Amino acid sequence: MGGKGATLFIKNRVTDVTYVMIEELIVRKEKWDKLEKQLRFWSVLGLAFLLLGIIHVIVLTTSTHTTYLLQLISGNQTFLFVLLGVALSFFQMQFVHKKAEKAETEYEELRKELVERSVELWDTEPLWQKRNETFQHLKDTFNINLYYK
Repeated sequence: MGGKGATLFIKNRVTDVTYVMIEELIVRKEKWDKLEKQLRFWSVLGLAFLLLGIIHVIVLTTSTHTTYLLQLISGNQTFLFVLLGVALSFFQMQFVHKKAEKAETEYEELRKELVERSVELWDTEPLWQKRNETFQHLKDTFNINLYYK
């Protein structure tokens, strides 16, 4: 997201320990954002397959015979492909959702720790004065809010 220039801005305003924590926080935030994008992708893909399947069934089932519908489901390769796509998308969504929840938890735990330990991490007057600049930079560049728990 922000690159080396963004982290150099932070490095000059914090202690080494704080810098390592902030760097890890940025990594966790980027991991969580990446997983959220993957989750949106798989959700849209699954929805597209589902809509394609519904349209396929509606268009091809002009008769109301149950046997025709069963033949459509069991023998039509397009329908089976769509069904496989829906199932694959659903399972991938579940997998990515679990990973995203874990990444969010890890990110939030570290973010809260930084907020709780801010007095300790910015322990000198010059560092404390630069704290607000650091927080604002993290919020603007990485969408990381350290102003509250």
